[in-house]
Amino acid sequence: VVLLGHSPPRGLMNLPKRLLQLVHRALGGASKGKGSGAAVDEPPTHSRTDLAAADSLQLSHEDHKDARGRGAKDAAVVHGATGSSGAPVAPYADLVTPRSGCRVKATEKRAVSLPQLKRIYEVARRLCVEEKWTSTDPKREGQPLSPDDITLYDLMKHLGNKATEAEKVSLMEVVARAEQPPEWFVSHWWGECVKDFIACIEGHLRDRQLPAATTYYWICAYGNNQWELADAIPDAITETAFFKALSLPSVKGVVAIVDPRGVMFTRKWCVYEMFIALVSFSHLLFDAYTVREDDGKVVGLCDGLAAVDQVPRVEGGTFASFKAERESGFPEALVDAALAFDGSIAEASKEKDAETIDKEVHDKLGGYTALNHTVAASFSASRRNALMRKGDLMQLQPLLDRVKRSRLRKFNLVADREASRRPNAGDMARDVGSSIPDSVEEIRLEGAHPSVLDGVCERVARGGVRVLELTIVDLSGAR
Repeated sequence: VVLLGHSPPRGLMNLPKRLLQLVHRALGGASKGKGSGAAVDEPPTHSRTDLAAADSLQLSHEDHKDARGRGAKDAAVVHGATGSSGAPVAPYADLVTPRSGCRVKATEKRAVSLPQLKRIYEVARRLCVEEKWTSTDPKREGQPLSPDDITLYDLMKHLGNKATEAEKVSLMEVVARAEQPPEWFVSHWWGECVKDFIACIEGHLRDRQLPAATTYYWICAYGNNQWELADAIPDAITETAFFKALSLPSVKGVVAIVDPRGVMFTRKWCVYEMFIALVSFSHLLFDAYTVREDDGKVVGLCDGLAAVDQVPRVEGGTFASFKAERESGFPEALVDAALAFDGSIAEASKEKDAETIDKEVHDKLGGYTALNHTVAASFSASRRNALMRKGDLMQLQPLLDRVKRSRLRKFNLVADREASRRPNAGDMARDVGSSIPDSVEEIRLEGAHPSVLDGVCERVARGGVRVLELTIVDLSGAR
C-alpha cells in the first residue's frame, strides 16, 4: 500500500505492530525482489505521497524505539539515510524519525529548525567518539577531535557527506519531512564550533521569543546539496540558492553568527549576505550573535527592539534601556573587528566567487563604502552608549561619523541623567543628533540632553532625514 502511494484503509491503522513492521521492511527489502515490477525493483523514492501514506499509518515512537534499534533501521529505510542496496546505514539511523525524509526541489526552501540541528549534532557527537574523528583544520590535521570542537567542516566530512552519499541529497532532506521555507537566513563561517552555533540560534529564538520547532533557518551547509553545488552556486549570483533564499517573502532577516575571532568578517560570501541585509534589501532585519570566550555566554545584537526587550520589569526601566543592557556584553574585540571591517578585501574559497560578488556590490547603493560604515555602525551601538555616559566626546566623534555615513535604519541612544548634566552634554547631544543618517527609519532617544533635538532638527532642515519615511520617532527620553 505504501509502495504504491495509496491511502490505506481505516482498518489498516489497527493491524498488529508486527504487520506494520513488515510493511516498513518491505520498503527496504524489496530491491531485486519479485512482484510489482519497477515499483519494487527501484529503491524507494520519498515523494509527498509516500510520506503522507506512511504518516497515515500513525506508527508510534514506541514502534520506532525513538529512532533507535530495529525501529530506527526501518525508519531509515523509509525516510532516508539508506545504502545503495536499500538497507539502512546504521551509524546514521539516528538522524531520521518516523516521519522524516523528503525531496525538496527548491534549495531555498530547505531550511532547518533548532530541534533538527540538535538531532544532527547529537549524532555527530556520538560518532565523533565512536569513530575517533580527527580535525579537518589544516593546523590540527590528523589530531583527535573533541565533540565540543566539531566545526561544520568536520561535521560535513565525517557525517553529512557520508549520510547523504547514497541518495545524493542535502542533509535537510534527511531530517525534514517536507519543504521548510526559511524565516531567517544565517550568515556564518564554517569554522566556528557547531556547539556555539546552536547556542547562538537558541539565544536568537529566546530574544525574539520565537517557537523553536516551527522557526526555520536557512543554513547553506544543511540546505545545499553538497553533491550538486553547481546548481546551488551558478555563475549568475541572482540565481544562487543564497540570493533566492534571501529573496523569499517568508524571510524576515539575516542572523550573523560571529565566531570569537571574527573570521566571518573576512569571508566574501558573508560580506555579500551582510550587503543584502544591511544595504540592498531595506525590509530585512539584521541580528548578530556570538558566544563569549571568557564565560560561554551568548550575546546578541538585535535590529531594533527584540521581543524580550519589550517585557516590563518590576524594577522599572524602558524598553530601550533593556535592549542596551542586554547588548552591552557583546565582546569588545568583535566591535573592534567590525570597526576595522573592509568588505572589499574579504576572500572566498574560489576566486571566481569573489570576483562575482565584487562586481555585484561595487557602485550599488554606495557599494563597499556604504557597507563598511553600516557594519561599523551596527556593531558599535553599545560602545557609543558607553562613551555617551562617560562624556568622552573625543572617542565618540569618530563613531558618530561612521553612523552618519552609514545606511543604518534604526538609531538608538541610551544615556543617563548623569551624562546629561556634564558640562559638554549639550555639545555632545547636538553632535549625536546631527549624526543621524539619511537612511534612518526609527529614532529612539533615551536620557539625552535636550540639545540632541537641535541636531535632529538640523539634519531634517538640511534634508538629511526623510521625515515622511520615519516609522518611529521616540523623543520622550530626551530631557
